[in-house]
Amino acid sequence: MIGPKNNDLKSISEFNSTWADRLAYLILAGLLVDIADLFIPEGWWKIVAAIGANLLIFGGVWGELWFAKRARDADDSRVAEANVRAADAQLEADPGCVAKTYPGYWQALHSLGIGLQDDSVGRNIDEMRAARLPAQ
Repeated sequence: MIGPKNNDLKSISEFNSTWADRLAYLILAGLLVDIADLFIPEGWWKIVAAIGANLLIFGGVWGELWFAKRARDADDSRVAEANVRAADAQLEADPGCVAKTYPGYWQALHSLGIGLQDDSVGRNIDEMRAARLPAQ
């Protein structure tokens, strides 16, 4: 089966970006068929060429959007993981600094599904920080 080499986010991102770029060539092929359609005399070949050109363009646009979105999602997850690692390293160095210098830490945790679960709906961000940061 065709897929990313590994199941890590970098491989997933590279795989989807590569396929988005490849499918962009379908758009160019569809446009070339559409231009060639101008030189085809009236008949059923002209209809087949027009339908084929439109299908190539549609497939290229759809595929490029599909794979680009998947690559962007993987990239966003990579950034969120890096932000969490950076904030954790900063938290180890100075436990009180994360809340002041890295306000996106809690959002990054939330985007990875860490910290905010269904049972914590009533909690506010200060309670989460108090639970995560050691007392000073």
